[in-house]
Amino acid sequence: MALDLYANLGMKMNPFPSGASSAHYYQTSSSIAILDELHYGITARKGFLVLVGEVGQGKTSLLLQLLPKLEQDNVRTSWIFNTMLHKDGLLKSIIRDFGLKPKPDADLSQLVDQLHAFFLEHYSQGVNCAIIIDEAHNLDFDSLELLRMLSNLEAGGDKLVQILMSGQPELKERLSHHSLR
Repeated sequence: MALDLYANLGMKMNPFPSGASSAHYYQTSSSIAILDELHYGITARKGFLVLVGEVGQGKTSLLLQLLPKLEQDNVRTSWIFNTMLHKDGLLKSIIRDFGLKPKPDADLSQLVDQLHAFFLEHYSQGVNCAIIIDEAHNLDFDSLELLRMLSNLEAGGDKLVQILMSGQPELKERLSHHSLR
């Protein structure tokens, strides 16, 4: 029925969907600048990037624009959108998203070692890796500390993984907490 409404208006689909959509993304000079900066930060192996904005400002839509650009640059990505996980679950989700199989009985150290080996292998092949976390304001302090620890993985003076966290202003407050300095 909704399609009939749009057809009557000469449209094929809803031009203003309620969810994030790369098909309906409207670029502005500001969004292009932010996208370029995020792209540069990841491809230049800057390590840790944060995107903060209010609800509904288009953070997820912007990230959806970033993914194909990174793919063109041969950057392997893990896209995490379920941030209601504790550090073990988060780490397993990242590992699975990179196409690896975490051992069910592996402890945290073994999981980090598995991911580290994956990053080293890709680095030796000239491939960059990035973890992109949407809704990062929901992460608990242990998960944020895990991500900080992953951001310290290096080889040859380069960061092995780039971490981009996107979230609401509460994320900035969490990252400023004394325990995460």
